[in-house]
Amino acid sequence: MRHPTEQTRLFTTWLLCSLMLLTSACVLPPTPVSSTDDAAPSATAPAAAEPPASHVSTDAFGREVELPAGPQRIIAHYFASDMVALGLPMIGTNYVNAELVLTPEQLAVLTDTGTGDPNVETILSLQPDLIFVPDFTDAAVVDLLA
Repeated sequence: MRHPTEQTRLFTTWLLCSLMLLTSACVLPPTPVSSTDDAAPSATAPAAAEPPASHVSTDAFGREVELPAGPQRIIAHYFASDMVALGLPMIGTNYVNAELVLTPEQLAVLTDTGTGDPNVETILSLQPDLIFVPDFTDAAVVDLLA
């Protein structure tokens, strides 16, 4: 029978070799570099396709709505933490919920869009590109914001 420290040393050696083998399998092979002038871009290469200016989606009320591509002024009533996590440019939110998840510095640059149902006048005065409200928002309020 082997001494326990010898077993430990053998196990550690086996474990390290296994880890090295596994990590070496994860390395990508080098990309070949062409040294010829054939790599120059062709003058007839097709231009990159332009991204669409908007996207059509279905909202919680079953209506098809057009969402702008790359909105720069977003109202996120109840969804402040999601917008911050995604790095989206938010201009207004519901402070009651946002105070729980945002720092005072983050709140300082946002407009309070009201508690409960969103304040329609405040939101429309901000001229947002995109408005997110929860699915429990009154349908009449959603219609005013559309």
